[in-house]
Amino acid sequence: MSRTSRRRETPWIQRNSRYLIAAIASVGALGTAYLTALKLLGDPASCAAGCGRVLSSPYA
Repeated sequence: MSRTSRRRETPWIQRNSRYLIAAIASVGALGTAYLTALKLLGDPASCAAGCGRVLSSPYA
């Protein structure tokens, strides 16, 4: 009797996890670079709404 082992298919999240992590890290690095450049240049950051409320909070 011959015995054959069946390979399980790797889930898509495991196959693509490195690419997903790299994409998320790249977005974070771009956001950080943008905010750093604005801070160094002295320009105000663009906000959709409520920037003043956030910046004047006790947690800012």
